[in-house]
Amino acid sequence: MNRTQIFIIFLLITTIIYSQENKPRFRSKAIEKIEQIEMARLIQVLDLDEETSVKFFARRKEYREKVQSLMLNRKNLIEEVEELLKKENDVNANSFKQKFNELIDLDEKIVNEKNEFYKSLFNILTPKQVLKLITFDEKFRREIRETIFNKLRNNKK
Repeated sequence: MNRTQIFIIFLLITTIIYSQENKPRFRSKAIEKIEQIEMARLIQVLDLDEETSVKFFARRKEYREKVQSLMLNRKNLIEEVEELLKKENDVNANSFKQKFNELIDLDEKIVNEKNEFYKSLFNILTPKQVLKLITFDEKFRREIRETIFNKLRNNKK
């Protein structure tokens, strides 16, 4: 697949996915740019054709929305726990145990969503492509983290 085809598919997918959003987006331009780079690289790494790309990115968007919702719930729960810890003397042990169990349940749901997402891809992608995706996700996150860390470290100098 040549670069022109990849670019056209990338633009098509980006337009389709983002035009379907009904809610206003409050995202930074940096995050959007990172996501666009990630999408383009995924198309190339997985060697996706147009039809497969549309199916894959639609399923991926659905997965990310579910995980984002769970992560928001987790963030809110952590805030509740922080408040509970501030009142440590006024709270009984059962409250701590309940919050712990809620946190563990949310973490399990997040992991289960990720596992189900990867399993669901086998009717769209080959096993080799799914493994490429898993390794790509890890490498891409590491690259982003390292880039941000290096940028912060260089700004401190």
